[in-house]
Amino acid sequence: MSINLRILKSVIILIILGLIVSFVQGALVSGREPTGGLNKLTIDNSQGELDALVVLTQPNWPNPICSIYLPKGESHTFEKMKPGLYDIYYILGKGWISTKKAFAQEIEVGKIDQPIELVSEGHNTVESYKIVWDYVPYNDNEYITDFNTVTVTLYPVPKGNIELVLIEREDFPKY
Repeated sequence: MSINLRILKSVIILIILGLIVSFVQGALVSGREPTGGLNKLTIDNSQGELDALVVLTQPNWPNPICSIYLPKGESHTFEKMKPGLYDIYYILGKGWISTKKAFAQEIEVGKIDQPIELVSEGHNTVESYKIVWDYVPYNDNEYITDFNTVTVTLYPVPKGNIELVLIEREDFPKY
């Protein structure tokens, strides 16, 4: 009898842990978070009415970079994005099942209509001809890198500049 009780307790603990993982903000579902860049990309579901599965890909690349589960009312920021073009796919749904990496009920499947372009550019604070001709000391010259911070919302925004388009489920990337 004590063995069955231990098994039951173990099953209950696993179920509870599964539920906790299901409700973690920006929980990584597959792949790895991007690294090596300075750009920031935020996926905002803070005013969304449904939970989301978000898949980050690069155009014409067969495998997604990563996918995250994003509960309604939350957002997630990828902090170290390299320069480049990125496609963002999403599924809005109810009843996230972390063990299956899927929703019990898919409500909407879509993507951002255009790839998101992230750019990092470096430049000197003093133009090079001024350094030579005006004898500006080298240490007065700094190298600065400009980078993008982009936010994509998964809910309608009045006068927003990103369009969400519906796609067929079979066109959604495998994650």
